[in-house]
Amino acid sequence: MDILSIVDRLALVNAARQGKASAGRVELAIRDRQVCISVSDNGHGFPFKGSYDQATLTAGGGSRHDQEPNRFLGGALNIFSAESGARLEITLPLTQPRD
Repeated sequence: MDILSIVDRLALVNAARQGKASAGRVELAIRDRQVCISVSDNGHGFPFKGSYDQATLTAGGGSRHDQEPNRFLGGALNIFSAESGARLEITLPLTQPRD
């Protein structure tokens, strides 16, 4: 699984299909030896509202897709959801995690 497939699956397709977004924005940066991806849209957000970090998503039984960046790539996912849109922040290490 590569970074672009994560962005596509978690954000862009869902924003258009489920969030009814008409616009979206993807930002990619490298900071502190991490790849940081931010995807925002102007849709109606997720069914839940507020801010959710990886621990909250995992504890709440988030979907398999919500947990993929952490489980497969050693990264983290934060979700911010409001009536006016949503933002996903995905952080992935530049090096592979060790088992």
